[in-house]
Amino acid sequence: MDKATNEHGLTPNKNWVEKCLQIYSVSNVYRGIILVGPPCSGKSSTLSVLIESLTEHGRASSARHSNFIYKTQNQ
Repeated sequence: MDKATNEHGLTPNKNWVEKCLQIYSVSNVYRGIILVGPPCSGKSSTLSVLIESLTEHGRASSARHSNFIYKTQNQ
């Protein structure tokens, strides 16, 4: 995860890493997940770092970019 966060210019902290692990756990149980939050709260960055980390560790068979649908809601 360190390499992926550095590539995105991010500094991981304990809470953020725990959130990434929660998203990973949920994605193993459910077929689809929805990340919800205010604009610029880190949803896309968190998902990108998680996917890159899983890819690097060879666990990306179910977590490729093509499996995710990004939808945004303009408020």
